[in-house]
Formats: sequence, C-alpha cells, structure tokens
Amino acid sequence: MGETKKIRYADESENSAFLEKNWGGDNFGEIIDWALEEAGESTRGRFNFMVHTDLEESLQCLVNAVSENSYAQPHKHSGGKDRRETFTVVRGHLWVVTFEENGSIKQKIKLDANDSDAQKTFVIETGEIHTVISDEPFVVLELKQHPKGGYDPKTDKEFAPWAPSEKNTKEANIYYKELTRKVYS
Repeated sequence: MGETKKIRYADESENSAFLEKNWGGDNFGEIIDWALEEAGESTRGRFNFMVHTDLEESLQCLVNAVSENSYAQPHKHSGGKDRRETFTVVRGHLWVVTFEENGSIKQKIKLDANDSDAQKTFVIETGEIHTVISDEPFVVLELKQHPKGGYDPKTDKEFAPWAPSEKNTKEANIYYKELTRKVYS
C-alpha cells in the first residue's frame, strides 16, 4: 500500500463545504469504485472529487462519478476567454449532448470506456450549451478552464432557460426522458 493521500470532495448542500478523505490505495480502480458508491447514495446521483489542490487554479481536474439517469440541467460556461471543458470517460459510457441556443440538439457524442473503437474524449468549447446522459453509471475525468481567480460557484454556469431546473423534479424527469429518447433514437 502506498502513502496516504487526501481526496477533496464537496458535500451536496447549497453552501457546499469541501471535505477530505484519507486514501492509501495504489489502485485507481478502488477510488473509482468508491466514487460510484458515493454517487449511488447521493440524492443528485453524482459525486465528484478534486484532483487539483486549490479552487483558485485556472485549470481544474475533477473525477466525476454519475449514476444512471442522473439529470444535469443543460448549461454553458462563459464569462471568460477560455472556458473549455474536456471529458474523458474512464468507466462506463455516456452521451455528451450539445445544444443550439433555442434548445434543439446540435450534437450527440457517445464516449465509451468499454469499446476499444469508441471515442473516449470530447472537448466542449467555451459558451457551448451541454449536458450528459447515460443509462448506466459512468466516471469521467473532467478538465475545466477557469478565468483568473479560479472556480466561483456564482459564475461557473449559466443554465439554459428552456430546460427545467434540477430542483423541479417532475419537469426535470419528463425533460430527461424526452431528451434520452431523442439521443438514443
């Protein structure tokens, strides 16, 4: 067993505080399993932890574990020159869906860790409205550019006005099912 490392992650409260967990494993798969377990217990069906060490870093790296059918309201990252976001799938599969400003689907890109011929990485350009969907749990390594000063939860995302909020569970479930139907057809 290697040296003990601290993993920083956020809880689910509105005023999310960062917590730390000691991890002494040498196997990255073990930490992915733990993250998927946490996502499965989460009310949002998602769990992420920071690989970077400081929220003020301009390039941030996260491991995001997501349960199947977890709805993330379509959003974009703007407010800066370079706000690109890169997803690399490390377990499972997902679809990255990008949208036109009016809400119509622009692109649907499948990332699949299990298919050696499938795409593994996708770059979401600055200001591109996007979400992810999947019918199975998945884990992505996410790299995200932030303007000077780093991550600010008040300015990180601009939600698409035509998509229901994650807090509006009934409308969100209807929207997610319809979006899933369109993506899988």
